[in-house]
Amino acid sequence: MTTNITLNSSFSSNKNLNILQINLGRTKAATTHLHPTVVKLKTDILLVQEPYVYNNKIQGLPMSWNIFTSTSNKAAIFIPQTIHKAITVSKLENAIAVKLHTDNTPITLISAYSSPIVHNINETLQEIQDIIRMLPNENFLVGADLNGHNPLWGYHSTNTRGVAIMDFLLANNLFINNSSDAPPTFTKNTDVGWPDLTFCSQDMITKVASWEVLEEPSFSDHQFIQTTIRTIITSRIFDRFKTLHRNHNKFQKQFQFHVEKLINIIKNCNTQQELNEFTSLLQATIIQACNKTFKIKNQPLTENPTWWTDKLEIEKKRIKALRRRAQRSRSEERSEKYLQWKTEVKKYTKQVKRAKNVGWKDLCTKAANPYGKHFKAAFRKTIHPSQLTVLNNISPEGGHQKIAQDILEQIFPLPNSTHL
Repeated sequence: MTTNITLNSSFSSNKNLNILQINLGRTKAATTHLHPTVVKLKTDILLVQEPYVYNNKIQGLPMSWNIFTSTSNKAAIFIPQTIHKAITVSKLENAIAVKLHTDNTPITLISAYSSPIVHNINETLQEIQDIIRMLPNENFLVGADLNGHNPLWGYHSTNTRGVAIMDFLLANNLFINNSSDAPPTFTKNTDVGWPDLTFCSQDMITKVASWEVLEEPSFSDHQFIQTTIRTIITSRIFDRFKTLHRNHNKFQKQFQFHVEKLINIIKNCNTQQELNEFTSLLQATIIQACNKTFKIKNQPLTENPTWWTDKLEIEKKRIKALRRRAQRSRSEERSEKYLQWKTEVKKYTKQVKRAKNVGWKDLCTKAANPYGKHFKAAFRKTIHPSQLTVLNNISPEGGHQKIAQDILEQIFPLPNSTHL
């Protein structure tokens, strides 16, 4: 029998998972540019360190994004597309872990941060250790800014942090995705570094299709790192109908044919099962009438913010070219080239801020309905997508269905349940 969910939904399948890793340096400018960058690069997941925080909350992101943070807000995972379903596995001081649903086996993604000011890196490494210990024989990938030096990921020498990281990787049989000849992941004036690491479980090695430090401007001292994972993710997208000012009379006529039959059925309902079957029939009838009456809304998974313009995109490319010239210039010219690049970045950042302000002003002044989108954005409480979390004292192993079943059993225990 065709279910109502099948009648009112379609499937979308992706063969690759694009993961973007970045330390935002706690800056507004870097956070502002995440949205257009995600659209351009078709990013699925972001592993973030040091996001911009105000009033103990991460600011500057679209309300539709799903945001998972560590307790200190120094590590975070952003999911721009709501079709990707994630469950919080662990939320610690310097690390956050979520489990992502895939068609085969689930993948756990971990974002972690260790400040260079803090001399002891072991606290963050221990948190990562605690997370992966909960997931024996499962696939996971870690994106972390650990500020450790080692030639294996680009540095010319090793420091105590680098030694601790290498010992941790070897002890847990982990594979590092960084390449020793990759461009720097950190640049500040003429100083460069490779503090940002990506590593994974042994079973994930064959699934990582590519790892790359991007030239895409991030407006942070750190560069974007893009990791592509080969995995199939099939998602269900629920259809939404264009009902505003459209064909209500036609819908009424389509539905009217079934009213008498539906009334007779509900009058003869005597059991709970019959009432449930009638409810399903009523929903299916409404959906069929909508399909014959209304057009389906186009639901782009990610789209640029309304204030983003072609002019800003062109200017961003110019900034990218200036940075490339500074990197490739001769040593005696490099400081001057970097200074020129920094000056142009400041000008561009002001242009972006002005574009955002003008875009907001236009949205408010051109709104026909005083209680429209602008009112909701300014005065309504922000409601982010719902999140599920693995319960305390319950193993996070297994897929989403098993974890959801554990939650249901905890809330509605069976008579013979051990949770009573």
